Parts: sequence; C-alpha cells; structure tokens
Amino acid sequence: MDLKELEAGVDPASHWYYRTKRIPLVSWMRDILKRREGTIDVLDVGAGSGFFSDSLIEAGGGRIGEVRRVDPGYPAGESAGRSRKLPSRVKNSLVLLMDVLEHVKDGQALLDSVVKRCDGTSCFFITAPAFMSLWSPHDVLLGHHRRYTLPELRETAEKAGLIVTSSYYLYGAIFPAVWLVRRFKNAAGGGSDLKPAGPVVSALLELICRGEFLFRRLNKLAGVTCVVEANITKHLEKENRQ
Repeated sequence: MDLKELEAGVDPASHWYYRTKRIPLVSWMRDILKRREGTIDVLDVGAGSGFFSDSLIEAGGGRIGEVRRVDPGYPAGESAGRSRKLPSRVKNSLVLLMDVLEHVKDGQALLDSVVKRCDGTSCFFITAPAFMSLWSPHDVLLGHHRRYTLPELRETAEKAGLIVTSSYYLYGAIFPAVWLVRRFKNAAGGGSDLKPAGPVVSALLELICRGEFLFRRLNKLAGVTCVVEANITKHLEKENRQ
C-alpha cells in the first residue's frame, strides 16, 4: 500500500479497499502454485507497508520462499528483505507491481527495468488506477503522474516483453459513485479518498466488491483499478553469452 496512506492512519488489514484488493492477488497466486512444485520467491516492487506480499505469505501455505520488498521510500539500511533498489536478478518469482507505475513519469521504463532482470519463468501481477476521468486531489496527494486504461496497461506490459494471460477492471460496481464523488472533489478540493470508513459502510462495500470479483475477468469495460496478469520465460545467462 502507499506509505502516505499508512501515515494518514489507514489500516490495510481492516480497510475494505485493501481487504478486497488482495482477493484477486491471492487467487492468482494459488492458480500458479497449483502448476508448480516447491516454494516460489516473491519480488514486491513499490511494496509500501508490504501488505500485499504479506497476504501471499499468509495464504501461501508455507510455499512462499524468499520475499524481497523494494520501495524508494524505505530508510537506507532498513531490515533484511527490504531495499530501495531493484535486485540485479529475479529468478522464477512472483512479481508484484501493485499501484506502482503511476508513481513514476515513465512507467514503461520502470517495468522494462524489472523485466530485464528476470531469469527463468516469472509471473507478474500489475495493477494501476484506471481512467484519467477519475483524476482527483487523491491522485495529487499520492504523487501520481497518470491513470491508465486497460488497453494502455496491457500495451505497457507487452512492450516490456511480457505475455499477458488475463486483464480486467476491478471495482466496476462502485465506478459510477466514485466518478461522481471525484467530480465533486475536483470542484471543492480535498485529500485522500481512502479514509477510515464506518463499520456499516465498510462491510457493505466489502460485500459488494467480493461479489463482483467472482466475475472480475469478464469486466473489460470500466472500474477504478485495472489489472494485468502476465508471465515471461527467459535466461539471462544465455543472453549474456550472446
């Protein structure tokens, strides 16, 4: 999650948005684990608090190996497993970029730099905020440079050399309400949208999103978040010899 939201008092373990957003991520991981043997490492790019990689560890049934978390916001010299720089090599890993590309001016260059480090077979789970029509003070507060459409995020992944296996929007059910709220905020000004909500509202939103996510891969039309699932197989040693 974004470190700025953590500083603002958002608890991802109890907030409806993060509790639901980990659902498709965990489902993706479990599908991959069914096709592989042994443990699998994780690289969490732009990890923030580490909530999403922690979710994989919790749901992985002991099959998650080394977890590396990368975020330029980390203090220098922080604990093992956390870094401000990408590793030189990423081998046979689950690679997460959860709402990361929008934080840099050149999201393509960032994704390219991750992919070029991959060796063996790695699987990617990439999310980004959707539609510039939803741009609001929330984006400004979090330091976003842009929002993506699903075709744009797919194109970014494919240009980096990834093979896209699935792409879809999340939070389509609440898209109209979010659009209206953000139009109002653009007129009135405001901060982050992810403030702690009351228990009734949180429970209702979580119920709506959980139901929608059962059919998420069918949603190519609209949503608050766009998702790309992809993979790549290549061998750095072979490339280096050429």
